[in-house]
Amino acid sequence: MEKHELRNQMNRLRRALSQGEIDRRSRDVASRIRALPEYGGARTLAYYAPQGGEIDLLPLAADDLAAGRAVCFPRVEAERRELRFRRVRDLGELSPSEYGIRAPLAEAAETPAESIDLYLVPGLAFDPEGRRVGRGAGYYDRALRGVRGFKVGVAHDFQVAERVADGDGDVAMDAVVTDARVLRRASAP
Repeated sequence: MEKHELRNQMNRLRRALSQGEIDRRSRDVASRIRALPEYGGARTLAYYAPQGGEIDLLPLAADDLAAGRAVCFPRVEAERRELRFRRVRDLGELSPSEYGIRAPLAEAAETPAESIDLYLVPGLAFDPEGRRVGRGAGYYDRALRGVRGFKVGVAHDFQVAERVADGDGDVAMDAVVTDARVLRRASAP
């Protein structure tokens, strides 16, 4: 299936979910993430603000903040076409950005990519080898290229395809966590 067809199909399926179903699946995903050894050892974590039926990990982020972990969220730097991770001390610091996605303010302290231990990454589709289909702008692929932190794709289980096409600049996830399972890439660290 072509990437644009896969994007359309996954967007449709996510939009069809009730809020109760999203909440239940999100709790299941958070439970599986908590069980990852890489999560247990992470001191600095990169989250995302959910939109359009994505798995909501904000309660997990709130727990990490309360535990004293460093939590950051991506912010699109439009003029540079880059995704930068900025630290928050409270989830109330997230506000709608120019793209309508909740993000830290531009003035929030930037967290260098090399200091992030665990990245939680949304996507429209993943496959068992960690290949990811995002929204198509390549922000995450550019931001995650060459980082040492453990990259976890986060999705509803129906978003896992047998295989997704990848391109030259695509960055594979080390693991994919869904409401039903954890898939580790064979060559993941």
